[in-house]
Amino acid sequence: MNGSTVNIPTTLWTTRAAPKPNYCQTPEDPEAWTIILMVILAFLLFASICGNSLVILATMMSKPLRQRVTVYFIVSLAIADLMNASAKIPIEISFEIHSKRFCHSQGVCYWYQIAENISTIASMLCLFFIAIDRFIAIKYPFKHQSMFTTRKVRFMVFGIWIFSFCFALSNIFQWKHTIYSKSTMAIDWKKDRSCTHQNRLFFSVGFGLYAVLLVIMTITYSMILSIALTQIRAIEGTTVAAPRLDSIDPAEADKERAQRMRRKELKATKSVALVYVFYLICWFPLFVIVNILQYNQTHFRKLRESNMTVFLFIWHTFVQILPAVNTMINPIIYSFSNNQFKNAFKSIYRRMVNKFDSGHLDYSQSRSNRTQSGISLASTAYSQSSVAMQRKSDVNGNGLPNNGYEPKRRSQNDRSEKREC
Repeated sequence: MNGSTVNIPTTLWTTRAAPKPNYCQTPEDPEAWTIILMVILAFLLFASICGNSLVILATMMSKPLRQRVTVYFIVSLAIADLMNASAKIPIEISFEIHSKRFCHSQGVCYWYQIAENISTIASMLCLFFIAIDRFIAIKYPFKHQSMFTTRKVRFMVFGIWIFSFCFALSNIFQWKHTIYSKSTMAIDWKKDRSCTHQNRLFFSVGFGLYAVLLVIMTITYSMILSIALTQIRAIEGTTVAAPRLDSIDPAEADKERAQRMRRKELKATKSVALVYVFYLICWFPLFVIVNILQYNQTHFRKLRESNMTVFLFIWHTFVQILPAVNTMINPIIYSFSNNQFKNAFKSIYRRMVNKFDSGHLDYSQSRSNRTQSGISLASTAYSQSSVAMQRKSDVNGNGLPNNGYEPKRRSQNDRSEKREC
């Protein structure tokens, strides 16, 4: 199931020559296509984190979205995509920086293998349950509410992640011992070289599970498309007339109600059907390539030796870029094809803008208040200084204040009279 570049045996990239001692150091002059690929992967990582986080946040903040049980599967799918991008893309970038070498610890290798498999299986199962949910909602609109209650859907989502964790965890153990590998651990970690696993049986079972679910989802969405076309023809052939209240047949009323419910569910199905189509485009070539490489690498090795350009195009497009694109494409689909998500995204945007404007206004007001306070303090200090200077100027030569009264001086006669007495 793990279809990353890091998991591909390094013999596809390396020659028989011994690796150089400094092969994990960043090359001084990387090739142009390596730089372009790393920029693309970094952008996809950023877009995936922002987009899927926005989907989760929109669901938490929007009451109309939380009332639809299908959204539980959509949020679970967003978490799986977020986990896949966070676990895979940084390692892919490091893989390119270090000349196709895994330059991390054994613990990172185990975490990477388990996390990517969990997210891959969980996203596939979420899409499967979304397809079943949409089919029942359109084919049997009256039974859908009782079959897919909030409690049941939460239990389904919980079961998806438990199964994904257990199935992915089994990947680190050998399912079948061979004369070539007697170890119980399937993950092969070579320091500063590679991080792969040799459990071919796990690949076969995983690919079989993927193929079965893919066939079921394809049949399901084909039936949904058939129902949608039938509904469109029925709407086009309906003549508008004002029915009499006393002539309404209960069976006809139920039929009309079912048609209205189908039209509503078909609008919601459009976005998840696009999600399924993009998942098929992005992941099916990778699963085929990885399973071919697990059993026979001759074809790709010959292609690499004969036409390196074609080999690199196939490799980077179908093994690295398209799976990364799939982790960030779903929020874009929701924003264009689902009105409830579109309104929730707009609401988040307006809240962010209002918060920014209010924060900027508070900052401007506080700055204005500080400026006015500074001016007031300066004015007060200036007034006090002026008063002090005025008082100082009013002091006489003896150091006594001159308040309009001048002390009387004693004359020479007065002093002489005092001595005579």
